[in-house]
Amino acid sequence: MLIGIGFLTTVITACLGIAMLRIVEPGPNERTLTIHGLYDEAGHLLTALVLAVGLRALQLPIPIWSVLAGGILLDVGHILIQLDFSEPITGSSRNGTHSLVIVAVVACAGFIDQRRANLWLGFALGALSHLWRDMGTGSVPLLWPISDQVWATSFTRYLLGLLAMALVMVGSGTLIAIHEHASRSHNRESA
Repeated sequence: MLIGIGFLTTVITACLGIAMLRIVEPGPNERTLTIHGLYDEAGHLLTALVLAVGLRALQLPIPIWSVLAGGILLDVGHILIQLDFSEPITGSSRNGTHSLVIVAVVACAGFIDQRRANLWLGFALGALSHLWRDMGTGSVPLLWPISDQVWATSFTRYLLGLLAMALVMVGSGTLIAIHEHASRSHNRESA
């Protein structure tokens, strides 16, 4: 049970950190691109951390660092835009790197590189967390190149959805750990 409390504390602290970033970030007219980028990447890392903690609570063999790396992976698209190699999709400040197609390509790499499939899954899940955060802070061309439609949600919905997902994962992981402990105790008593 103490394990679940540690996971829960991390999740709640990360979510509070995300909310604080939103509150203290200077407005669009009061910040540089670099300052916005620092706040944005910190938010992506905290979002990916919440997901990674949930995965760890479920005892899945996915390294936390791979989820964190995946959480910032898609922002290579912003660099491409700044270097004039790409343009944002109409209605968004993001290009096609912020698409489920890219996430699927990353996930499929795990089928090719099966020895490190858990790393590729971590990258893909982190990239999904990236899209969810960007939908809560702007708009995302989720189905590019199939469609240029952009998708968004409110910041509140993003944060509450993230928290709910993490609570379900941590709760489930705690129940699994309790069941495994009870099973081991029962097996020892039977022997």
